[in-house]
Amino acid sequence: MPPAPPPAPPPPPLTIVDTCPADPGAFADAARRAFGRDRPELAPGHFAWKHRVGMPPPRLVSLMDGDRIVGSAAIVHRRLRQGDALLQAGELVDLFLVPEHRGFAAVRRLYAALDRRLRDAPASRAIYALPNPNSKPLNARFLKLADTLSLTPRLGIGSPVAGRHTVRSRTLHDPAADEDLAAVARWLEGVDGIAWTADALRDRLSSPAFGYALHRSDTGLLVSSPRRERGLPVVLVCAVFVAPGAPLPRADLRALLGAACRHHRRPLFVYVGLNRALAALPGHPLPGFAGGRAKTVQTRLAQDDRNPLRFDRFEALDCDLG
Repeated sequence: MPPAPPPAPPPPPLTIVDTCPADPGAFADAARRAFGRDRPELAPGHFAWKHRVGMPPPRLVSLMDGDRIVGSAAIVHRRLRQGDALLQAGELVDLFLVPEHRGFAAVRRLYAALDRRLRDAPASRAIYALPNPNSKPLNARFLKLADTLSLTPRLGIGSPVAGRHTVRSRTLHDPAADEDLAAVARWLEGVDGIAWTADALRDRLSSPAFGYALHRSDTGLLVSSPRRERGLPVVLVCAVFVAPGAPLPRADLRALLGAACRHHRRPLFVYVGLNRALAALPGHPLPGFAGGRAKTVQTRLAQDDRNPLRFDRFEALDCDLG
């Protein structure tokens, strides 16, 4: 009998790379395979912007099989206001593994690398994430993230006609947009949650994947973006910022919502968030619409902190939803 063929050599071990990918197209291909869909936020141009232009440089780890990206996770730097203190924080984004590498060993290795990156940056005192159902228990197990907020999608109809409230709508290309963003930064002083500066807001709204508009009245400013949910054209209410003083009255909010829907020529709007400066949240709860379930916000403070994180506002703009 002829001798048995020699056994196949074992596959090369998976490796960890701590730099942003040189090829956004390869990164986008891996992300689309992992999430099983093709959406604007998974396009190469969006990842190139996110990793290099539109956000502070992320602390990113990639799991590699040879020269192929098979998994990734990143922490984007944020500032978080808690009372009189400003904390250095990070948002967990772009966490994925392609289907053929979802074994426990690969999951543990990716999370271990991410945790090391967090420990190498002691200035970050808090992290937060808006996980999908698959990553939620993994975040809790490997990163000790705890469920902090539950956000139910809400759906509404914007008024087709302008009322007595004056609302000015403009895009980011309008020179007056800088004044609006500077006003928002002033309004957020003393508000527990993500502490946006005018420059950080402009960078956040510069994504090549989506368009944004600002709608400002004397009492508030709404950030909107045209999107599609369940095949329907809708307006995503990314954030509502309120001038200091009393909560934004319902009539003022309706004026902002109507202006956003008329600007984008889409009658329906979607809102996912928490905002204690609003007399009432936009729209009506509809858990089965945007994503099919409530969204969970997970957080973790550094070990020397004992108080839980507080949020006066947390909206789509503060996470990957927006």
